[in-house]
Amino acid sequence: MVNPPTPAANVAIVLCDGFSLLDVSLVAEVFRQVNQVSDIARSIDNCASVTMLSSRGGYVTNSLSVRIKTDAIDEHLFERFDGVFVFGGDSENAASIDPADLRALRKVLLNADLVKWSEQGWEIIAASGYKPPSAGAGGRFESCRREQGSSGNKKSTVGCGMSSSLAAALSFIPWNLSIEIAHRINRHVIVPGFDLSCVDEDALNEVSVTDRVHSAVEWLRKNCRRSISIARVAEVAGMSERTFLRHFKVVTGKTPSEYLLDVRFEMVCRLLQETTLPVDKIARRCGMGSGEHISRVFRRRLSQTPTEYRTAHRANGDRHPVS
Repeated sequence: MVNPPTPAANVAIVLCDGFSLLDVSLVAEVFRQVNQVSDIARSIDNCASVTMLSSRGGYVTNSLSVRIKTDAIDEHLFERFDGVFVFGGDSENAASIDPADLRALRKVLLNADLVKWSEQGWEIIAASGYKPPSAGAGGRFESCRREQGSSGNKKSTVGCGMSSSLAAALSFIPWNLSIEIAHRINRHVIVPGFDLSCVDEDALNEVSVTDRVHSAVEWLRKNCRRSISIARVAEVAGMSERTFLRHFKVVTGKTPSEYLLDVRFEMVCRLLQETTLPVDKIARRCGMGSGEHISRVFRRRLSQTPTEYRTAHRANGDRHPVS
């Protein structure tokens, strides 16, 4: 089975007046896509968290007068972020920020595993007194990351240019999923300088399709008690019904209906062996409608009734009543 990314990423985006809406949108979209995968797998624990911050909170305006609401940095002073992205600002903006707010920003940056900034965002970072270990005196590197599993505060550089914000956000995600998300974003947004030519398209498509089918398989197992349509499962996999049916059969060797019936049949067999529930009640619990439906399936598959199966598979006469 394909699991969503673990552990969840906890990311902060620090906004200053004049920020680039494209940069901010690209970073936020990466984690929205991650959460979409997590929602498909019904795994809330794996959802990424993105918090918009500014020096004082409230609305921050970009160069085109687009306003985004933010929390104040000092409200998250003791929160540890996997990554902090700083966008916008200039020397005049930095000079107008209260020194206490700059100290709060420095504390947040020191606690982060990755710090990423735009060219203008550097003004705010420099004013806060934060000095990336790799930057040296007067250096202006665009990002730095705390190396996982290393001692001390050793950092490594992560990309540069317009697309480096996107690359840095993608670095939180397993490679196969990050490539797929990068392609999704690139299909809808032209990202200057972001080169995907090194990716093997055939390999990408194979990984993407297989992962989507496996996500649908996991969703089917978790939701087998419900009434399920092919259209809904195809939506989970992010495919048209026709494409989904074709790929599902290739990956699993069965149609979605056959697979779903197998999952439900396994559940029915287990409840017959382990409980004293009536067959009709088991049918409702397993999404199979009625005891008559179960009886038809048992006769077709095992040439016996559910009651005969229950009798034959009682282990040492043990029973486990379930209401």
